[in-house]
Amino acid sequence: MANPSNLQMIPFRGSVLENTEFNLHNLFLHQIISGDDRNQAILIDGKPTPSPNFGQTAVNDWAIYEGVGSDATLVARAQGMHMRADSFYNSFIMVFKAERFNGSTLEIMGASLEENSTNDWAIVGGTGVFAMARGVIERKTPEVVETGKIVQELSINGFCRRKFVLTKLGPWGNQGSSTHDIQEKPGHLVSVTIFSGVIFDAISFAYIDENGTSRTSGRWGGFGGNSTVIQLGSSEFVKGLSGTIVANYLGYLNIISSFKLVTTARTYGPFGTQIGGTSFETSVPEDATIVGFFGSSNQIYMTSIGVYTIS
Repeated sequence: MANPSNLQMIPFRGSVLENTEFNLHNLFLHQIISGDDRNQAILIDGKPTPSPNFGQTAVNDWAIYEGVGSDATLVARAQGMHMRADSFYNSFIMVFKAERFNGSTLEIMGASLEENSTNDWAIVGGTGVFAMARGVIERKTPEVVETGKIVQELSINGFCRRKFVLTKLGPWGNQGSSTHDIQEKPGHLVSVTIFSGVIFDAISFAYIDENGTSRTSGRWGGFGGNSTVIQLGSSEFVKGLSGTIVANYLGYLNIISSFKLVTTARTYGPFGTQIGGTSFETSVPEDATIVGFFGSSNQIYMTSIGVYTIS
């Protein structure tokens, strides 16, 4: 670990954003109608008139994944009911299980119009991260993957009230000749690009600021190394980082020689080489996530790095 005197914790004023935009894409609702693994059950049988199965009512606990395959990450469960008139009317709570959103909910209402190529459901409320949410869920025509199973692709677009505390942790390393930071308070990390070869050369990242505007940091560090783009999934969040600081590399003093990122999905790196020196490592609490970086560099390499976290 870095020396504790190297660690800053600077909390920003807590804020409430009334119109925070959120977008979750590439989500797939798995509706299992029959079989041992079914996730819905009929409570009331339907009548033949005035339309087939009129009044049929079922309870559902549909699973929503980030992907279609069996190894896809569970994001949420759609728990509620659906009933048949001319089409199916749905009313359910989307209870999130993904770590950053765990326990938060969206209240969903809408019809399933099977004859249309696309179909929207309304977001009429929410709790937790999605407090007072409103918006729409775009639902593509159901696809039968196998007998008794239907998969629907969902794209969630909405606005909610968000209260957060932004905290600055670090930096780890030594002050270089150039200081790097961002001007706008970050709200969500979208991607991180690492430039590295034998040594960790540079970093850049894309993020959404507190007003919902897309931002990029620019490239911090030197101009060497090959680039690796870490594109974060909609339910993937950065939870920690680590690295190695070497006192002297080819005459360059106190540089970060290796760098690693840990997300809720996997570990990226190490980038560069762990060639002795002093190691550093940090992770954030369960209810927090890393949303940006700051640091310093010399003419060629990064010399220190710190993070912004949000909780």
